[in-house]
Amino acid sequence: LTIEPDLAEEIGRLYGYSALPETLPAGSAGSGQVSDLARLAIRARHLLMGAGLNEAVSHTLLPNAWLRRTRCERSPVWRADDAVAIVLRNPISEEADTLRPSLLPGLLAAVVRNRRFGIEDVWLHECGWAHAFAGRHGAPEDRFLVAGLLLGSRWSETWNPPRERADFFAGKGVVEQLARELGAGPLLFERATIPAFHPGRSAVGRFGDRVMAAVGELHPEVAADLDLPPGVILFEFDAQACLARCQPVPRYRPPSRFPAVERDLAVVVSRDTPAAAVEATLREALAAWGRSVRLFDLYTGAGVPEGWVSLAYRIEIGAEDRTLTDAEADARLEAARAALRERFDARFRG
Repeated sequence: LTIEPDLAEEIGRLYGYSALPETLPAGSAGSGQVSDLARLAIRARHLLMGAGLNEAVSHTLLPNAWLRRTRCERSPVWRADDAVAIVLRNPISEEADTLRPSLLPGLLAAVVRNRRFGIEDVWLHECGWAHAFAGRHGAPEDRFLVAGLLLGSRWSETWNPPRERADFFAGKGVVEQLARELGAGPLLFERATIPAFHPGRSAVGRFGDRVMAAVGELHPEVAADLDLPPGVILFEFDAQACLARCQPVPRYRPPSRFPAVERDLAVVVSRDTPAAAVEATLREALAAWGRSVRLFDLYTGAGVPEGWVSLAYRIEIGAEDRTLTDAEADARLEAARAALRERFDARFRG
């Protein structure tokens, strides 16, 4: 006998375990809970499946050669400047020697495999963790990301499918919907240079100073190397960055009891001006009275100077406590025009 449990065991043996009274363990058991990040992932999965993207589950460990081949050695939305891939010192196989720094190489491997089996139209998404060193001498870090891949049409299995195929704007639309649902708000998209993406068909979406998303067409050289057709659309979204803004459970917002005043506004700006920047300025100028700002037309041609473009917005203006008069709505719209003139030297049609 050396410790107290030895003594208790000896007493039980001599007294007889069957003679000891039966008692239930005391204590309280806590109920299981779903974390906020898990709720966010569930919402992202439901939204993407509703958009027609099947869920994929790829390997966390990938060959380093595949990352170099696909030009996905870094995520375009997480540590895009200083991430260093985590290579295992003693991998079980050369095919699994590196922790994925992005979800995109796994999706590219999936589409290559599907194409080998004759599947022409592939719409996939994945929610999962990415891993990388924070700089060459930094500590390893993890990030929860959401990524997607669109190739061909999502209606290929129907009897009368439409002919349109996924393009850059289809991917951008999915990202914008994802940002709204996860609480990132409207993103401001701008051109970007991303190694894996087409140099003229790629963009990053920012919320303030933070890059939240990247979307673009696969680089033609990478597509040719992987024996993929042109038009593979990729996107990646930093879901973990939404945790501070996302409401784990959506809240109901009742519709206003007062009607809105609807106005159309055709804004003529330089071709280099992002439409999202124009929309953000309109929302800022309209403030609480701006219920909706929606771009519905883009025009170049007669009446628009060369190098400029006309963006037509449908705007709903309304207050929550009363019905606005036409004069009040027009005054707020004129304030929006003034803000656009000051910021973009904008002109107006109609």
